[in-house]
Amino acid sequence: MPLVALLGGPTASGKSALALRWARARGLEIISADSRQLYRGFSIGTGAPTLDERAEVPHHLVGCADPREPFSPQRFRAEAASLLASRPESRFLVVGGTGLYLKEWMFPSAHDRGETPPQIRAAAERELAERGAAAVHADLSALDPGGMEGVAPQDRYRLQKRLENWRFTGKSYARGNGNARPDAAFDGVPFAWLDPARDVLHARIEARVRAMFAQGWIDEVRGLLRAYDPATTAAFNALGYREIAEALAADPALASRPSEALVEKVLARTRQYAKKQTTFFRHQFSTTSGPMARAFSPEDLAGRLESFGWDPKCLFPPESLS
Repeated sequence: MPLVALLGGPTASGKSALALRWARARGLEIISADSRQLYRGFSIGTGAPTLDERAEVPHHLVGCADPREPFSPQRFRAEAASLLASRPESRFLVVGGTGLYLKEWMFPSAHDRGETPPQIRAAAERELAERGAAAVHADLSALDPGGMEGVAPQDRYRLQKRLENWRFTGKSYARGNGNARPDAAFDGVPFAWLDPARDVLHARIEARVRAMFAQGWIDEVRGLLRAYDPATTAAFNALGYREIAEALAADPALASRPSEALVEKVLARTRQYAKKQTTFFRHQFSTTSGPMARAFSPEDLAGRLESFGWDPKCLFPPESLS
């Protein structure tokens, strides 16, 4: 089968490093399921693979899109499926933290409403922050009971997605996401997602963000601002880019070494996003909903794969092998 396995998890959980080891060991190519690594020029802050890494292991859907273009989950599904169809002799490892991309590919929805406009997303974030999750949950439950089924008031990630949908379309979220059937391409394909302990993940996030600044992240953003307007460029929604752009607008001569205030601002947003990613994986993927999905600590998964010669069969629950 062209699809060997899927590897997901929150930002800074160690997906990319583990995927490279796995791909080298088994001669695999990598399909990136990262909604920001696919944009050209947005490399340092998205943790995109380096040119050397891409020369050693082929990566697909990395640096392939114009930063001004919205890139919906449905477009990702179409391009990934087209890649598989055009390369039947290759074997692929799918890696990424954009759960919506993975879910849309595995469980294609019948309707495509397109990418949520940045202004709608920003307005939804403000409304949640200003009114509170409980009030927004109550209103949406009255407006869209079908789309809100199973969404708890404390589940801010799913709550925001439904708020965005209502503000954008005025139609039920259930209409655009119901009746999804698993894609047969994923039959028997194991799905592992990394779930580090909270303190471990936060430490890894801090180390990663500080390393990105040290690699020249501010200068990368400075160059991107010469070509793109953050207000109309979809890629500037990537973690840290908008914060750095705002800092450069306030001080065009901003040094490459950032202030601690800027670092902390980016760290706070990254931790919040990682929490949303983890919540999504926990709520949306399970062994009873399509591909077998299992959570692992990064160390446990790496140890298991290494012990079994990087054979993806080791990711299945033992009872499934009988």
